[in-house]
Amino acid sequence: MAANLRLKIARMAADLTQHKLSEESGVTEQLITRLETGRLMAPPPEVRARIADVLGVRPFEIFER
Repeated sequence: MAANLRLKIARMAADLTQHKLSEESGVTEQLITRLETGRLMAPPPEVRARIADVLGVRPFEIFER
């Protein structure tokens, strides 16, 4: 499964909108959208860590399989 789909599934499982994930992680909503649509595949490590922290997973579970 691609990282963009893992991210979207994890976000939905956490019952978060893109907007709420953006607010809680400090990452722009535009970046979240780009990640979920596959237009951005490799965010910086600090971005991966912030998103994963909010979702309650480790970064590699979403971004590095």
